[in-house]
Amino acid sequence: MEAETSLFFIGDMVNFGSTRFLIQHIQTHPVPGLKQTVLIRTDYVDTHETLTWDDVLLLGNSVPQQALHQAQRSVQCHDTVYLQFTSGTAGLPKAAMLSHL
Repeated sequence: MEAETSLFFIGDMVNFGSTRFLIQHIQTHPVPGLKQTVLIRTDYVDTHETLTWDDVLLLGNSVPQQALHQAQRSVQCHDTVYLQFTSGTAGLPKAAMLSHL
């Protein structure tokens, strides 16, 4: 199965190291299909090309209830919610497809 990433959620730190270089790389080297980068937590201000988690929550408040209900009705329990990637500490890196169940 091939998947295309449209949203990329990232924190400002991974393994006690800053992710700023990765975020800047994504901003300067477009990723095919990537529509938005969302910073889960940010200790720096340069978010002009990204959304913060707080931005996402505010945007969610502006979605009409009817649109939310329509989206809820279109979701099936076995639809993939997201791919959870691991670094592969016990072997090779891998991803798990998580559903709504």
